[in-house]
Amino acid sequence: MNIVYGGSFNPPTRAHKFIIDRLFTIFRPDNIIVVPVGNNYGKEGLIEFEHRYEMAKLLDNRVVVSRLEDNEKYLGTYNLLKELSSEFNDLYYVIGSDNLKKLDTWIDYKNMLRDFKFIVFNRYGLDLTDIINEKYSEFKNNFVIVELNLEVSSSEFRKTKNKDLVTKEVYDYIVENNLYEVIKWKMDF
Repeated sequence: MNIVYGGSFNPPTRAHKFIIDRLFTIFRPDNIIVVPVGNNYGKEGLIEFEHRYEMAKLLDNRVVVSRLEDNEKYLGTYNLLKELSSEFNDLYYVIGSDNLKKLDTWIDYKNMLRDFKFIVFNRYGLDLTDIINEKYSEFKNNFVIVELNLEVSSSEFRKTKNKDLVTKEVYDYIVENNLYEVIKWKMDF
């Protein structure tokens, strides 16, 4: 089993680190491939890919951090998974419960659901089985649900600049590279 964990990682937080730890503990995968989205993803407020890539590498030395989304055009998750499947077998893609609800709007989502499996982190206590049965019933065996009770987010860090939301290594990188308008005097650990 190989797990693909995509996202903006803008910046990577302690929640991202916790999810990686949970994935290793629960599934014992051969690899976890962390894939920051490219600059072309179209998400407002993204800092440059290179910084998000470097910070993702600081999260955990057990993960593989991929540059596959660092390209000029966003091609969608299905293309990403197809490309990764040439190197890694038995791929599972990690999503949050918020993404499960809108998975049917993703590029080539039916092919993606047919060809790959998903680990869904439920952080809102929703009944994800109902959503899966209602929207994706023909692929329901391709989902594994994992409960998660974390309320830490990258957007919260960008708003508050609270260093406790990120690891020391990521915070030091943010300060050293003058990202997110964090100023050096906030670097006390």
